[in-house]
Amino acid sequence: MRKIALLAATAAGFLLLSAVSRADTLELKDGTVLNNCYLRDEGIRLLVWRDMSEVGGPALAYPRSQVKTFKIDRDDSWDVKPSKPDLTVTYIELTPKLAGLHGRVDYDQLGRPTLRPGGPIKDIGDRKYLYPEEMVGDLKLKYKEGEEVTLTAHVKNVGFATAKPFEATFLIDGKEVKKVKGKALKEMEEISFPLKWKWQSGKHTAGFRIDTKQPEIATINNEISDPLWGFSYFYVVSKGRVKAWHETRTASGTFCFEDYYRWHVDIMNTLFEASKYPSAPNGVEARVRLDRILYADDVDASVKTLTEADGIGYHQGGWIWTDSEEEKKTGKWAQTNREWRCATEWSLPHELGHQLGLVDYYALD
Repeated sequence: MRKIALLAATAAGFLLLSAVSRADTLELKDGTVLNNCYLRDEGIRLLVWRDMSEVGGPALAYPRSQVKTFKIDRDDSWDVKPSKPDLTVTYIELTPKLAGLHGRVDYDQLGRPTLRPGGPIKDIGDRKYLYPEEMVGDLKLKYKEGEEVTLTAHVKNVGFATAKPFEATFLIDGKEVKKVKGKALKEMEEISFPLKWKWQSGKHTAGFRIDTKQPEIATINNEISDPLWGFSYFYVVSKGRVKAWHETRTASGTFCFEDYYRWHVDIMNTLFEASKYPSAPNGVEARVRLDRILYADDVDASVKTLTEADGIGYHQGGWIWTDSEEEKKTGKWAQTNREWRCATEWSLPHELGHQLGLVDYYALD
């Protein structure tokens, strides 16, 4: 009997261990080790969910200075699809849009940057080197105090069950300004909500918060807050690629292209704020925001719409996910492997930084 009981206990223990998902490991400098956790790397800190029940909710933050080593290593349980909805705020679009100068800067034989005349950009001859502001005098580069603008919040159900009707709230500088109601949303269905607002100069934020008590895959994507003084980015991506990303879970804790790549814009702002030095005691005060996502049937055709008839792109940069010839031909989009999508795609903030004029110093690296 004792032998049978021992075998039964051993079998039960084996089943218990088998039920434990293999996940990440974090070792701190004080000797603390967190096993089978789920972490996200934001450069200056690691955000940690201690177990699967916490994934998609608030995370613990560990400063990089406390971290000795970490390893991201997840098994198939990470990609199991919960039968729940998942409402996410994908982006807040601001209109009318301000002009950008991407694609209108040339370099002469001496390497000097100059604006290319044409359309609303005036030709002032050689004075262009010293007075570029005269060339762009007819472009809308900023809003007037009190000018009416529209903020449009986009909400999408990126879960695997229909989301029930919900309420939501617009916020300006963290204060509630408007309540709205959303209808039930099927899987991958989207809805948008507009807000008229009188422009105010200074560093203001626009937020949108989903107010719902229904169980969801994640809750950290229920609210966003965007810096209205930030440079606006666009994303262009094929509908097929977005659908492919819906099949697996990413580092953001959700089954969602938008959450993962919006997180990278948030990382840039986190790093800007933390970049404090004697010469910049307040850090980098500039900010960036995701202004719109173009979901394309044809990526190349959508890219062309980024430039208006006057030859100007009304944005401050962005990123385009191009489709391979094989993807176009078969209608099947390749997904990144688990190692890639569970890590931070540091190349994206790097490239988006170039959109702001940040340069590479390879000779110093």
